[in-house]
Amino acid sequence: MTIEEKRTSQRVTVYFRPEVFRKLKVLAVERDEDVSSLVNEAVSEYLERHKESLQKIADELVKD
Repeated sequence: MTIEEKRTSQRVTVYFRPEVFRKLKVLAVERDEDVSSLVNEAVSEYLERHKESLQKIADELVKD
């Protein structure tokens, strides 16, 4: 994640089970990234898989 991306990103609190967080940290070190970048990547992929559902929700909101 670039400095600009960090500057413009939204900060949130997320709770992980200890074993999940431990694995995230190991993977982050292996990939020379921070945990935030890994979580961002995972959430982006999840949202991409569910884009049709998100579009339906957005369409319903526009109707009202």
